[in-house]
Amino acid sequence: MTLVELLLASITTAIVAGAAASMMSAVSNASLATRDARTLHVAGQFALTQLSRTIRGARDVGKVTASEITVWLDDSNGDDKLNLYETALIRYDSLGKQLLMERMQKTDGTIPATTVPVASFLDPVQLGLLITGPDKRSYVWASDVSSASFAQWPNSPETRIVVATFTLGTAPNTATFNLNASPQAPADYLFYKETKNAARPDSTPPRKTRSYFSLYNGFTGHAALPTVTLESSL
Repeated sequence: MTLVELLLASITTAIVAGAAASMMSAVSNASLATRDARTLHVAGQFALTQLSRTIRGARDVGKVTASEITVWLDDSNGDDKLNLYETALIRYDSLGKQLLMERMQKTDGTIPATTVPVASFLDPVQLGLLITGPDKRSYVWASDVSSASFAQWPNSPETRIVVATFTLGTAPNTATFNLNASPQAPADYLFYKETKNAARPDSTPPRKTRSYFSLYNGFTGHAALPTVTLESSL
């Protein structure tokens, strides 16, 4: 083999080796990107499921702000009254980049008789101050949340359709998730004097019944209900 042929062979070998290395790097990068995308999708779907189940299964939604949602999770003892241990605060922690739910919960599952004023339930700041102490529980639904926003649509307190959007990851590897949800059996009628009937004497415990269903624009959309009076407590 001449010197020229040897040089050509060396150059060809180097080119092939370089191409192979580039291809292996590209395959590796693609594999990592696929794995990252799959991880984001799984994490996002988990958070979406938790948020959806909580909203749709809630007794009612109190207030929706850009970063917080107050929720009456369940009327566990069936007394038609707001109890602190039945409520929760869903919020986006922009500093910790977490989507989480905070609530009061006993380790033995009991529910102390702790009522919550309606005004506090309708104010995420006030409810957040009440959810404190050794019984406070925080459930992180998602981490590495680069952005999240909540809204109430339409802007009527009785309708309470929660619109949520959140994005996981950082560019260029991100995934965005969306949700529209509302309680399936809301207790909105309990919050107003004019929208409920007195409890039936034969019900145990005594349960109030609904007088009106809210329209698209709320209870005040009814001709018979030009105004409604918010209860101070349930």
